[in-house]
Amino acid sequence: MLKDQRKNLAEALTQLGRFSALAADSVNQTKEALVAELKALGPTVEQLANAGPALTRALSFLPTFPFPKETLTNWMRGDYANLTLVLDLTLSRIDQGIFTGSRWECDLTWLELQWGRTIGQFPSPCNAGGPGTAGNPLVAPYRFDQGR
Repeated sequence: MLKDQRKNLAEALTQLGRFSALAADSVNQTKEALVAELKALGPTVEQLANAGPALTRALSFLPTFPFPKETLTNWMRGDYANLTLVLDLTLSRIDQGIFTGSRWECDLTWLELQWGRTIGQFPSPCNAGGPGTAGNPLVAPYRFDQGR
């Protein structure tokens, strides 16, 4: 019964009073800092309010990235979608896309040339004698059979 819990209830109220005093003391000690922080936060909140509907429209892009939600139904109808993807995983393209400028530059292209498969790129970005940079490809002379 309630009268049996009188001692526990009195102790709970005493502890609540102590907690209230501690909380009031903490608020009194940090009042100036809290007001300064809220004033500093004011311009940020004001700019978010100025963004208005543009902010919520921008947030609708996140769940369907990289396709905007508004145009997603043009690309995907029902439970299927059509997508064409071409991946060029030849050694020379991996070499050109990942290892350019590193110490492994032209290693994969040289390996591909050794196997007899060339990238169809003339002049080759690598030396014919082995791995290494042949020079600046922007100033290499143009040949009429280039790219065949």
